[in-house]
Amino acid sequence: MERSNLGLYDRGVKAILLEQFRTNRVLVSCLIVGKILQGLNPVGEAYILAKIIGQFASLIGGQAGKLAVISWLVIWLVYRLLTNLLFQGLYLAQVKLDNQIEIVVQRVLVRSMYQIDIARLEGPDVQPLLVRINQNSQLIAGLIYSLLSIFTGLVTYLATFIALLSFSLVVGLAAGLIVIPLVWIDLRAVALRRKNFDNVYQDYQVKDSLAYFLTMPSKVIDTKILGGVRQLLDIYQKHIRRISYYSESVAKKEIAGELAGEGSGLIVQFLTDLWLVFKAASGGMILSQIVLARGLISNLVSSTGSMASSIKNATESLSYVVDIERLRELAAHDNPGAKLKIGGGQDLKLEFCQVDFHYPNQSELAERFSLKDISFGLEAGQKLALVGENGSGKTSIIKLLLGFYIPNSGEIRIDGQGLGDYDQDQYLANFAVMAQDDLIFNALSIRQNILLGNPDSIKDGQIWQVLETVRLGKFVKSLPKGLNTQLWTNLKDGVNLSGGQEQRLGLARTLLRSSRVLVLDEPTSAIDAKAEEEIVDQIFTDPRYQSILIVSHRLSTARRADKILFIAQGKIIEQGSHQELMDQKGAYFEMFEKQAKGYR
Repeated sequence: MERSNLGLYDRGVKAILLEQFRTNRVLVSCLIVGKILQGLNPVGEAYILAKIIGQFASLIGGQAGKLAVISWLVIWLVYRLLTNLLFQGLYLAQVKLDNQIEIVVQRVLVRSMYQIDIARLEGPDVQPLLVRINQNSQLIAGLIYSLLSIFTGLVTYLATFIALLSFSLVVGLAAGLIVIPLVWIDLRAVALRRKNFDNVYQDYQVKDSLAYFLTMPSKVIDTKILGGVRQLLDIYQKHIRRISYYSESVAKKEIAGELAGEGSGLIVQFLTDLWLVFKAASGGMILSQIVLARGLISNLVSSTGSMASSIKNATESLSYVVDIERLRELAAHDNPGAKLKIGGGQDLKLEFCQVDFHYPNQSELAERFSLKDISFGLEAGQKLALVGENGSGKTSIIKLLLGFYIPNSGEIRIDGQGLGDYDQDQYLANFAVMAQDDLIFNALSIRQNILLGNPDSIKDGQIWQVLETVRLGKFVKSLPKGLNTQLWTNLKDGVNLSGGQEQRLGLARTLLRSSRVLVLDEPTSAIDAKAEEEIVDQIFTDPRYQSILIVSHRLSTARRADKILFIAQGKIIEQGSHQELMDQKGAYFEMFEKQAKGYR
């Protein structure tokens, strides 16, 4: 662990362990007690087994009766039944705790992700963190299991070590020191695997992306039409070979380490056996003592290997805990604490004041900004439209308005106060937003999709009302399961929606939200013109929304707005009502006439 990461490591470990203990205090406490008993079990087994063999030897030599042997056999039976019951209980408790902890880890991850600025989240520093955490979330969730396993191994190791010292100080110390090389070897393996991931991170990203296009049924047709399957396979295989090279290199070093560790354990056991031979030959030990000593040595080697493996797993888990803690710190940095909140009865006045903006991955020396000198206002009760060619900057304005990015210069104000001064989550709650590519979750039903982001108290009658507004009610009623229909044909009775139907469903979800500002980014681009006109008319006359901001490439939609901003190459080149812009006979007029000809 690098020195610079020690603080993150310490805070991360404390945070994760505390989260895991809080998940179920009773369960964790029972596991700790159970693991202590499990750690003592090998010594108990070795002792009872030695006693049984000693009693058999005495019975054969005529020095003990059958009752003594039977008594120890009964003790063995009861002992094994109790330990088996203990182990099964520990297994059940561990499964239950693992499931609870995985949920906790995912909650911490998602909560942190949604508090980080979008610009930072999309950057090259955070992406590898997210990939590592997502790929190893189960490993992180298993941290407490690994630590408890170390604890169990340590109990076994100490109990065995103390018992061996009673036979011989030299043998006990020699056997006890075997733990050092085994632990060092396993820790080296963890460092190698992490270094391997960093070396081939980009290769994994390219491989996974290409695999998606090569194997997803929805992409197979497009790829076949493109005719580039062979080239894609060649690129895919190149990255696979690079990943394989590093993986095999790490595997070889791990195998060498495992062989060295196993070999050292066998050598210690062999040398101890030689010592037992000489002790027995000199009459210094009886049979039961020899059996016990050999069993203890075997337990010591086994517990040492198990403990070293658990330390390796725990260290690997802890290395990813640093990633989670770094993510948590970024989230805390981007959300520093209490901020201004918008009052419930407050009218929102939104202003862009000479805003310049370029995306984080776009050079400041680029030929042009994404947005340049953008200034406009959106008053309460106003309907504003943003129009222009694709790529002109309309969606960038929406992203800035919602606080996902920070302007490079200029300011966005809410009632005269800078947007950055407001609590973003509470601020966003004032908006009902339908993005250009609105999310439809195919693993959910129609009802579940519509209720996402909406209160659970919403009734079916309200859902049907918005479905009728977007002209989707008739279709949903025709489905056997209606609102409970899954949107995936891989699920029983599931259906696939067309692009237009998905857009209507997303629009229905947005319209159901009780927010003061309605933001629609190309809400009807996949819907026919007649249906679009009916839907937009109904939306624009809905009294629930104080303000409406709509982005549309169809000027027949935009012309209903009180004010229209025509965006070109990141600048507002014209603004006014539909009639005012038509009278100017500029860019808006030309686009409107061009579109009108297409409908004739």
